[in-house]
Amino acid sequence: MRTDSRKMFMDVILKWMPNPLEPAEEDCWAPEMERATPEKIKEIQSEKLEAAFRYIYEYSPYYSEKYKKAGLTPKDIKSIDDLHKIPVTNKDDMRKSIAAHPPWGNFSCIDEKLWKTDGWIVFLTTGTSGAPVPVRHTQFDRVSQSWHLARQWWMSDIKSDDFVMYCVPFTTHIHAWIHYTAQETARIPMLGAGAPVATEARIDYIEKYKPTVLVGTPTYMIYLGETMKNKGIDPRATSVRIISCAGEAGGSLLQTRRRLMDLWNADVGDLFGTTEAGGVGGHAQMCIYEMKDHGRHGRLHYAEDAGIPEILDPDTLEPLPEGEFGTLAWSGVSSIAQPILRFNIKDIANIKSIECGCGRTMRMSEGGIVGRADDMIVIRGVNVFPTNIEEAVRDIDGFGNEYRIKIVEERGLPDLIVETEIVPDVPEKDHANLVNELQAKIKDKCQIRVSIEVVPFGSLPRSEFKAKRVMDLRETGRFRT
Repeated sequence: MRTDSRKMFMDVILKWMPNPLEPAEEDCWAPEMERATPEKIKEIQSEKLEAAFRYIYEYSPYYSEKYKKAGLTPKDIKSIDDLHKIPVTNKDDMRKSIAAHPPWGNFSCIDEKLWKTDGWIVFLTTGTSGAPVPVRHTQFDRVSQSWHLARQWWMSDIKSDDFVMYCVPFTTHIHAWIHYTAQETARIPMLGAGAPVATEARIDYIEKYKPTVLVGTPTYMIYLGETMKNKGIDPRATSVRIISCAGEAGGSLLQTRRRLMDLWNADVGDLFGTTEAGGVGGHAQMCIYEMKDHGRHGRLHYAEDAGIPEILDPDTLEPLPEGEFGTLAWSGVSSIAQPILRFNIKDIANIKSIECGCGRTMRMSEGGIVGRADDMIVIRGVNVFPTNIEEAVRDIDGFGNEYRIKIVEERGLPDLIVETEIVPDVPEKDHANLVNELQAKIKDKCQIRVSIEVVPFGSLPRSEFKAKRVMDLRETGRFRT
């Protein structure tokens, strides 16, 4: 009798989930996975990929048709050496599927029977353009994702004797929910203080309930700390020992992390991922070794047993050599709802084999997410990411934490203006030197000269979630990000 491909795939996922309920060691939840040799990781990925492809071929009408058009059958995908045969996909494919088969589309492997018997939650994607994509997850996905992400908490030294306060909303976005379920697995207590909770209330919660970990975007963590200081409360004197950043580029930038460390007297970590390719899709997390000692290199470990990361050339979508920056593609092989293969996240990152002081062997992203391919600004033939400007601004002590980039047209060509604030205790006679220093740093990082506009301190917008940094004045003042 033919074995159902869903059952086979679930069995493979469960096979590679050791220590499902508690960590094996004080500092490492699943050492046989997290310290595995490259050969072992390849074995795990290959077994999962073969089972995932067979399952998708049977249960996803959209991708089954796409693979058949590419001349592929399950017999063609036996290991990660065959990964290159699979067509790259992206969010546009999902939107086409939804347009043809509303409201869910036919790209997911969830059928109505599974949804009605094992459904858990619906997430909506976020992004800089296009309509949100609905992503359904099952109870099985909840268990798998919770285990993977509980390990990530443990890796960042966030454990059951901590108390985590969320400054991100529990809405249709995936981040808070799947980390909350991971905390259940790891038995870490938490307090949900995202919107509509106001900043003033969060400050009160920090003083009253004494959380040891805060979760939020790096932009908001800076804003929260500055607001406390303006109220005469020293963030450095609070109970907070770790800031866990996510949601926007910047949490891995050493300059931003060090400003957060100085502001809060806390270790600062970062993580990134995507909703579309499974709950741990594209996932990478910073370990405690990278977080300690005022920040080291901004490196994050990919969850290589949860999925298969690739770095592709943004134009050709061909794989790039290890260490080069390109667009991150993720093959999610740990979700029965969203096992999307070779999903182009369009985040710019790299992959490197690095010997990490924490002892984990999974490959790393150096510098985290540099930016999104969609956010890249082309100025006189040079590619510029907002994070390049952020690094320069926050590397100079005399400037405040906020900045804004304006794209203007000068003599028919695009040009950049960077708005910044100088902190009040810097004498006005020193302003010109600071501006010159910032121009030089930006030119060194980006190979272009930009104009600097110093605006009154406190006049730039402060964001409580994802900051909007780029204003394209060639398009009637529209914010790009």
